[in-house]
Amino acid sequence: VYVGGVFDTIGGTHRTKFAELDTINGTPTYLDYNIVGNYVDNIILNGHSIYLSGIFFSVGGQQRHGAAKVSRLSNTVSSWNPNPNYWVRDISLYDGKIFLGGTFTHLGSQYRNHIAAVDTTLGTPLNWNPDVDDAVNPIAIKGGKIYVGGKFSNISGVNISKLAAIDINTGLLTGWDSRVYCSPFNCEIFDIQIKGDHIYPLGEFQGISLPYYYLGFFKKLIVLDVNTGFYVDKIPVNRTTGGAMFISE
Repeated sequence: VYVGGVFDTIGGTHRTKFAELDTINGTPTYLDYNIVGNYVDNIILNGHSIYLSGIFFSVGGQQRHGAAKVSRLSNTVSSWNPNPNYWVRDISLYDGKIFLGGTFTHLGSQYRNHIAAVDTTLGTPLNWNPDVDDAVNPIAIKGGKIYVGGKFSNISGVNISKLAAIDINTGLLTGWDSRVYCSPFNCEIFDIQIKGDHIYPLGEFQGISLPYYYLGFFKKLIVLDVNTGFYVDKIPVNRTTGGAMFISE
């Protein structure tokens, strides 16, 4: 079991922001990367490699800003280093590429606005570059599309609010648009999950326009058709800041 967060100890053992736990007794294993920063937000396993994202500055004594790759076998930090200039909110692996979303505007010296694709060897940015005007929080991939949510209102010069689908090969918008609309107050998608033909966005927004539904203020979890973006249902949630979820099988 792998856990990330803001902790500095777990089960009485010193482990900062990330730990591997024994599946039988829940005690931390020997893995210890001594992560310095605020927290680890997301974890991806790929064979013996572990990809981490969040707000952190150092992993295993090596400078890593917001994204890192470590080895489960050797307990060492890989040379993989996209070097974003700020927070990586989500990280996904698909078809030999790593997709990053967050509040960053550069990977190293290369301009990448809030979303990017990098290789799995060194973290070198690929040409895929949708150019999102504000933070990307969640990423979910299905059927050749990468669904993104966040605080944005424009992607590659096209007005699209808080929730969008991007072609995973070209980086262009697919035309999928649920038309989230907002009041002048907070408006943001915090998380996305996909199950079957439905997509579940969690966030703070006032409604959608396909078809028109006014859903009120504060946080909500809705169900949309993953192919059309049309509204299907809503699920009541308590009002809180931020949020994440897991849709069980």
